Amino acid sequence: MRQLLAGVVGLLLTGAFALAAGRGVGLTFRPTTGGVPMDRAPGLAWLLASGVFLGLLVLCRRYSPTVPLVAGVLLLVATLVGMASPQFLAPTSTGGAAFGMYVLNGYGLGVLFATLLLVVAAVPVGKGREQAS
Repeated sequence: MRQLLAGVVGLLLTGAFALAAGRGVGLTFRPTTGGVPMDRAPGLAWLLASGVFLGLLVLCRRYSPTVPLVAGVLLLVATLVGMASPQFLAPTSTGGAAFGMYVLNGYGLGVLFATLLLVVAAVPVGKGREQAS
């Protein structure tokens, strides 16, 4: 039951990470009209949120290795689908979450995050230092 719950948490956090990262990249790298630096603030806020979700995925390793494993596999599959068939994930407009995920997949950053999460899932959790008596 614990592994099933961990899998669900991994799915939810991965979805939240992908949405926040995609929206952040989409808003940050969209074409601007005025070139005002504050135009990028909403995108940077979304990227900050995606960093928090990525951190939670890593920290949930202490609960179960299934959480980062599910996230890593999902991000790896999404990146491979995006690279094998770019038109499948092509966005309809710039600035949205779909555009951001298209950019992330186009530069292969999904592989970077997937590898990080798979390594975190594979590393055994230590029991801590033993206290010297």
